[in-house]
Amino acid sequence: MDLARLYSQVNAPSYSLTLEVRLASATAGSSVSSALVAAAAKGDRIAQLRFSPGASETVTSSLGVASWARLELFGWPGLYEFAIDATQIGTGTDFYSQYKVGLSIAVELLPCEVGTELELPSQAEPSSWTTCSTCRRDQLGLWLDQRMPVAAINTSDYLTYMHATNMQLLSNNGSSPGSGGTNRAFCLTCPADAVCPGGPLVVPKIGFWHSAANAPLIHRCPQPQACGASMAPGDAWHWHTTVMVLRTAAASLEATDGLLGSTAPAIDLDVIFSDNRSLALGLCQQLWHTYFPVQQLLVASRHNVSTTTFILPLCAMPAASTPVSLGATSYLHMQCATGYTGNLCATCKPGYSLNSDYQCTPCPAMPRTVGVGLLAFIGTIGFTLYTCFSNLGQGHADAMEAHAISSLDVLKVCNEHLECRQNGKAM
Repeated sequence: MDLARLYSQVNAPSYSLTLEVRLASATAGSSVSSALVAAAAKGDRIAQLRFSPGASETVTSSLGVASWARLELFGWPGLYEFAIDATQIGTGTDFYSQYKVGLSIAVELLPCEVGTELELPSQAEPSSWTTCSTCRRDQLGLWLDQRMPVAAINTSDYLTYMHATNMQLLSNNGSSPGSGGTNRAFCLTCPADAVCPGGPLVVPKIGFWHSAANAPLIHRCPQPQACGASMAPGDAWHWHTTVMVLRTAAASLEATDGLLGSTAPAIDLDVIFSDNRSLALGLCQQLWHTYFPVQQLLVASRHNVSTTTFILPLCAMPAASTPVSLGATSYLHMQCATGYTGNLCATCKPGYSLNSDYQCTPCPAMPRTVGVGLLAFIGTIGFTLYTCFSNLGQGHADAMEAHAISSLDVLKVCNEHLECRQNGKAM
């Protein structure tokens, strides 16, 4: 009876609960370096909890419920745990009045999403208290956060390591320790021939093309019509259909609880784009970053989770690695108008032919092609026969003319004969 009264909502006692964040303990399955374990034992705060204004880490339960509103956790990517200590509020000396309980909740701080930039703490705060902010309109975020998890930092001077890593990521070369590439952790200026709605999205303007959805180099198409300029009615319907298919795919993935990013979905593309080509390209990128975010794949690989179990969106940005069985639409092909494909949309799809103006026009129907081919064949045979007979006839006439005796020749012979006879008589 006392137990029922203790846990009922009406008679539940009040508790004082204190929340703090700690490194994930080794018993939770993590392998925290000895240096960080020693740091935590000294009381070093590797991560920081921020509460709403006027709130603190200690709250009092009411009717068995306690909550922290607008709780934010800042820190280096990796595994942590929320540690909650609860002590019953009361003056009694019985067991229930002195009851205490401890609770640990595992939590992982994910790497920053693509489309964000690194924000550093103030100089008075530890270097590990980092966070990320989304790139705004007319900015482009391509940074891929590959910082090693906090548990893998095995150095006693871990704050110096974190500070050096942050400074290098925010420098011009941007190479993080252990990586050979350039990876700058700040937002870039939007390319001149593109529209950047914010975050990781970059959409080439009408008449322009880029080699990948995350490529900041924008190229002018040799045939602007191939990249959406002077859009024909058929092209407008083509991209309108693509937009509808992508919206349906997004709704389906949302219903099946696909992987969710937080940066790209917050952008309303309908307000930014007025043409269906740009809207389709933006939706394709948004769909990919929302339901197939890169930082989720990095974490999955660290935990030996097979990425083949993830739902691949209908619109696939890395076309070269897209399984054919998934029937995903290539982002590169989506940039081109009907009949065009390839780099810069400068080649034609099967069933189309390229004219001298770099325009892809539909090939004629099969009956027409066969008819034109037969007429050309018959015309060629007729012309060949005519040429042969004409040449043979002309040659025969020339031969006859060469052997023919004209009246002038006969007159000349007669004249020479008469002259010979007259000369004979004179002798």
